[in-house]
Amino acid sequence: IWRDWLVTGDGSVAATFDMNRQTGQWTLANARKKTIASGTNASGGAGLTSLGQDGATVVYNAEDSGGWSHWYEVPLDGSAPAKEILAGTQAESIYVDKTNGRMIGYRRGGDQTARVYFDPRIQSLSDKIARAFKGRQTSLVDWTPDVGHVLVRTSGNNDSRTLFLVALNQVKGNAIGLV
Repeated sequence: IWRDWLVTGDGSVAATFDMNRQTGQWTLANARKKTIASGTNASGGAGLTSLGQDGATVVYNAEDSGGWSHWYEVPLDGSAPAKEILAGTQAESIYVDKTNGRMIGYRRGGDQTARVYFDPRIQSLSDKIARAFKGRQTSLVDWTPDVGHVLVRTSGNNDSRTLFLVALNQVKGNAIGLV
């Protein structure tokens, strides 16, 4: 049995995910050990992802036979069954706020620039950074709580990977302020 935990911003366990590696059977339980979702994934391609946007749900993923991830959300209290989210978007990854474990966005397909953030301010920041580093793939690695500074990783176009600390109050059009 393989176990994973999902921890809230205050450090308490919100959910556990147990998978039998031999059979692919898995269960997702809340902090009170109540099973809130279960299934079987023979390839082992299933697991915890994050809390939902409001912190009252948990997001998990399961791969289909073609290797595509599907994302599901279920209330932590077990009051409703899991339902698929982001269906049809071919979301490859989920972005999580490291301070509270909540889902804040996702990345579509294989395109590094196809980032979708639910917070319009972070979406705008992501779009500005993508324009400023045109021709390179960018990843927002981390940012300060006030989103005033962002650590950006770039690659592609003769860039084997570079980290930049961007001061967002100095972003004007396609010009960026590097710290």
